[in-house]
Amino acid sequence: MVKVNKDDLMMALDVVSSGASCGMDTLAYVCIKTGKVWITGLDDESLIDVDFPADLSDNEQYIMAPEKGELDLGKELALAFVEHNLPNELNRVYAMFRRKAAYSNFKQLLSYFNFLDQWYAFEESQTEVALKVWCQSHDLTLD
Repeated sequence: MVKVNKDDLMMALDVVSSGASCGMDTLAYVCIKTGKVWITGLDDESLIDVDFPADLSDNEQYIMAPEKGELDLGKELALAFVEHNLPNELNRVYAMFRRKAAYSNFKQLLSYFNFLDQWYAFEESQTEVALKVWCQSHDLTLD
């Protein structure tokens, strides 16, 4: 199986997910032949000289990298964490995710209860698991 660099795919996941949530047109692709990750739409001067493949979005050898929502790494993951670690706060967290600034408020709550570091560790481990499954479903392997 073709190997995909874990850090590159995690960065693509973060960039695409944060871009989607704030209206940016940022996309990421993975080459199924080489495992190379391409991120487009970044406003980054360091990418000026990068030669993106001309057929990146219209070629069967490239697949779109997922967003967090596609992998249930958004609200669902936060609720699972709270249900396991702070079950008495579950209703409050459900309410948070019905309003704007949900993640900011969620992280403030975790910080208040000294669970922020545990959340970050949980989020990272679950993200890695989800990306491994995603890679396997596309005959790739996370390296």
